[in-house]
Amino acid sequence: MSNLIISNNNNRKAWRDNKIASGFTWNGNTFQADKDSRGLINGRVTKLNTLIINGRITPEDDEYIDNNGNTRPLVWWTTTNVVISFTVQEYLNFSIALEEWIEDIYTTAKAN
Repeated sequence: MSNLIISNNNNRKAWRDNKIASGFTWNGNTFQADKDSRGLINGRVTKLNTLIINGRITPEDDEYIDNNGNTRPLVWWTTTNVVISFTVQEYLNFSIALEEWIEDIYTTAKAN
C-alpha cells in the first residue's frame, strides 16, 4: 500500500470502501471484492476443503462432483463477467491472496 494520510474515520472508511469497490486483481484479472462476493468465495473455499478432507477432490482437480452427481467446473467470474477456470489449489491461493489484500486495506486505513 502507498504512503497516505487519511484524516478521520469517515475518510478512512470511504477510502477503504472505494479501494475494495475498485476490485481485486489476481493473475491479471480483476474480481469483485465486496462483502457478498467475499462470502461466496469463502463459502466455496469451505466446500473445497471439505471435499479434499472427504477424498472427493485433489488440489490438482479443476472440477468436482456435487451432491446431486453433477460435474461442476471450478470457475469464478471477473468484474467483466469473463469466466476464469481454476484448479482447487489455484482457487485456494486466489482466496488467500484476496483476504490478504483486504487485510492490507484495513491495516492501511487504520494506520493513517
